[in-house]
Amino acid sequence: MTDFVYVEDLKPHQFGFLLRNLLASELTQRGIQIKEVEFAQRFKLTPQGFTVMTRSIKAIRERKIEDNIIYAVIGSYEVKGGYIYILTRIFNLQTNTLEKMFVRTVNLTTWQLEYP
Repeated sequence: MTDFVYVEDLKPHQFGFLLRNLLASELTQRGIQIKEVEFAQRFKLTPQGFTVMTRSIKAIRERKIEDNIIYAVIGSYEVKGGYIYILTRIFNLQTNTLEKMFVRTVNLTTWQLEYP
């Protein structure tokens, strides 16, 4: 799992750290083991919003086998027009495919979570 990055500058900032910690807490409470990685070491988010693997795919696969890592959870967020948009992607590192993508919207006026 990586810190969530702000789409404008592709850096996590404090809110990105908070989002990662909240999601990691929720997943560990459900019995899912979490390993944290530094975003820049394993992944690259382009300005167009597409997440791609970086570095040697062989090294990522070798680490996955050693650590039994199957999935990567990568998140980003944007603040626009009174809303925070939170995007979470789950990649399968064995097949190099996007397994799931979740989008959540938070209204900054009411602080209510809205589902698209």
